[in-house]
Amino acid sequence: MTRIRVVVVLAVIFGLLASVAIYRYLAQYDRVIKEKQIATQPVVVASMELPFGTVLTNDNIEAANWPVEIVPAGAIASTGDLTGRVVRTPLSAGEPVLDAKLAPVGMDRGLPMRVPPGMRAMTVPVNVVSGVSGFVLPDTKVDVVVTIRPETKKESVAKLILQNLSVLAADQKLEDRDGKPMSVQSVTLLVTPTEAEKLALAANLGDIQLVLRSPADADSAGTNGTTIAQMLATSEPVQRAVPQRPVRRVRTVRTPPKPVEEPKREPTKVEVIRGTKRTEEKFEEKSEEKKK
Repeated sequence: MTRIRVVVVLAVIFGLLASVAIYRYLAQYDRVIKEKQIATQPVVVASMELPFGTVLTNDNIEAANWPVEIVPAGAIASTGDLTGRVVRTPLSAGEPVLDAKLAPVGMDRGLPMRVPPGMRAMTVPVNVVSGVSGFVLPDTKVDVVVTIRPETKKESVAKLILQNLSVLAADQKLEDRDGKPMSVQSVTLLVTPTEAEKLALAANLGDIQLVLRSPADADSAGTNGTTIAQMLATSEPVQRAVPQRPVRRVRTVRTPPKPVEEPKREPTKVEVIRGTKRTEEKFEEKSEEKKK
């Protein structure tokens, strides 16, 4: 019992010493953190969620001190430099307001501010079917398929001509957050000058149909177009491997053939006349096997 008491007393003493050492270390570390000065810089951030087209005012932006080491490139320090600018990309609360996310100085709200330099906005007519039943909404991605029916005897052809185009607007609506289908008569696409030429030519020669695609899929599919003959061509059926059942071996017992019995032949009767007496004698024919 004495040894157990000594061990318990020593454990308590060492525990107290460890606690005091940890407390002193944490107190000293906290004092060092407080005394250390971190260089900061004012950065204008959004004080609330700002959707596309919002005009910046002193009520929706504010200046916050950010550590110099993590200040993003293009950050603006004064709110006075941003008053009256239009938001080009939706901003979250507390997000830095960068010049790249704003429309150029002097540009009002509207579609032109969403068109980057070197790109074009082109509107094409659509219906319920070609507009993917109203699910072609702003900020979605689409492909363009044109179906051409020539006046000559040549057969019709469908071809995927443009891929991964951004939808800027559906009718006059520039944004849609609900994700619900919307009946539209026209869709505005973001294209390059070369793509605008192809789109205009396709609209004049045939019917345009939009194909909705996933925003996470940026790969281009190489297609050669499809004609009526190719569409109706039957492909060879795919032969699927059929699992074979184990074959059961059956042992057959061969029995010797039974001897063929020859039909019994009746004896030949011969009438013999001897003088006035008539007698009848019988003669049996021997088979060839017996003769052999």
